[in-house]
Amino acid sequence: MTTGVKIHDELVIVYQSFKLSSNKNQYMVMNIEKGKIQLEKMSDSTDYQAFFNDVAKPELPRYALKKMQYKSLDGRPCEKIVFLSWYKVHIHIIDLFYFECFDFAI
Repeated sequence: MTTGVKIHDELVIVYQSFKLSSNKNQYMVMNIEKGKIQLEKMSDSTDYQAFFNDVAKPELPRYALKKMQYKSLDGRPCEKIVFLSWYKVHIHIIDLFYFECFDFAI
């Protein structure tokens, strides 16, 4: 099943850079605009409230990638990238359809 939602070409390049450990950005927020998933914001802030405020806006659904730091069982510092999706319960059904079908575009 395809929805016609595509990933903006620049977003692929930005993601490749984001996942490198040398990149200091801590999160990126994306949205669907004009049938393409586009970058809305990148930030190097480690403040969780700032991250939440950027993702949890009331207009349209958003996606986010967040770097999460933790220590392994043997004490080594590790980092994983977590994919989050956010939408309010009361959004237009067509917006929800595009949002929910994004994983098929990947």
